[in-house]
Amino acid sequence: MDPAVLVPILAAVAAVTALLTVVLVRRALTDRTSETHDIERLRRALHSGTETRARARPEPDPEPWQRRSEPDPDYLPTPRPFTGRAWIVDGDTITVERHRIRLFGMDAPELDQDGGHKAKAWLIRLARKGDVKVEPLCFDCYGRIVAKVWHGDVDLSERMVLDGFAVAMSGWHRDYNAAELQARSEKRGLWASDGIAEPADHRRRQRLGPGAETAQGQPAA
Repeated sequence: MDPAVLVPILAAVAAVTALLTVVLVRRALTDRTSETHDIERLRRALHSGTETRARARPEPDPEPWQRRSEPDPDYLPTPRPFTGRAWIVDGDTITVERHRIRLFGMDAPELDQDGGHKAKAWLIRLARKGDVKVEPLCFDCYGRIVAKVWHGDVDLSERMVLDGFAVAMSGWHRDYNAAELQARSEKRGLWASDGIAEPADHRRRQRLGPGAETAQGQPAA
């Protein structure tokens, strides 16, 4: 072929190739940036999404997590079930794989309440051997994962209530009411002595002061 014809053709091919390369590189950079942003948003949502949830609920009820027993579409998605060693924080809160977990459906005495340390010690006894399985349901207003937690085939929430170291929470599904009635009637655990003062009322007094009302609408003593 005549060089005078070949040179312009090769130049045109080179120009088209260069243009396609630029387009592909820009598209790859755009996709990678978008993916990075998506990953970062997900990471922030899962690990530090409390502020986002607070904006969604600007004036949360003092105990809103009592009534949130199912995943709420207005809130962030919960992680999938996972397993790991449980580290006990108190009678109803544990840490698994660096996630703070609030046990579903029950309430144990706070550590500064009568029976609080006994409840924590009992939960340690129940979960001390092997891993636990965490089945997340939702997040609470404090950023904790609310979950059913299993040790083997034992539902730790139910067992804590049945053994007399926690109360069933009426605001949730009434999964553990029967267990609480049995523990009370048989005077198990803390019911063998002074019983369990309502932990929610105790927390309300801590926040609002001695004059705060209890869940039943009576002044907290």
